[in-house]
Formats: sequence, C-alpha cells, structure tokens
Amino acid sequence: MSVDSKKACRPGDVLCVSVYGGVLHEGIVTDTGTIISNSRRNGCVMEESVRDFAGLNRITNLGRLSTLDPYVAIYRARERLGRPYQPVRYNCQHFVRDCYQIRPKSAQRDIAVGALGVLALFAIF
Repeated sequence: MSVDSKKACRPGDVLCVSVYGGVLHEGIVTDTGTIISNSRRNGCVMEESVRDFAGLNRITNLGRLSTLDPYVAIYRARERLGRPYQPVRYNCQHFVRDCYQIRPKSAQRDIAVGALGVLALFAIF
C-alpha cells in the first residue's frame, strides 16, 4: 500500500484505488485518518482504515473535488454511514460527489451501461 502523490493526505482529500482489474474505488479521508467510502465489498457506506480501504493496491490522491469546506464533506459522509451500495444509482463515485455537493456521476457506470446497450444490440441482430 503506497500513496501515489507528492502531497500528504489531508482531511477531505479523495483517495482512489484500482480494484477488480481496473475498476476505480474512491473514498474521503477523515479528520481521524480513516476513509469513508461506499463499496460493493461492504454493501454500504462505511468508515474504515486506509489499509482496509486500499488493501495492497496503490493509492492515488485526487485532492478535494470542490471548494466546499472539507470538514463539511466529512460531516456529510458520516451522515451517510450505512446507506446501501447501489452500483448504478449510488456507488463510491456518486457518494464522494454527493458529499462534496457536486452533481453525482460515475463515468464507470456510464461506460458499463453503454457497453451493455451495445451488447444488447448485437444480441438482437
């Protein structure tokens, strides 16, 4: 486990790891040094150690996603503890953006949905 960033992690930073052969998993660094994320593995929004969040995967620090006070983002993240993981409607990327009060989106979800659409077209013809 190592952080691929020249800057130290600060509360409110968004960390990212590549899991399952390329799927990106994001979480928010808290004021106590833990990570809050929403994962399929846990089934819901959960606060855990950096080691549990990243496993042996390389960590990339994406920094903060907006000018929102990072402690507000952390507060919002803790308010969502226990919220169920939904791969299409509320995954880790949706969760992080929701906490930062920016439009929830997931590029990975959009790619997967597009790929399924193409496969469905091939299946029809």
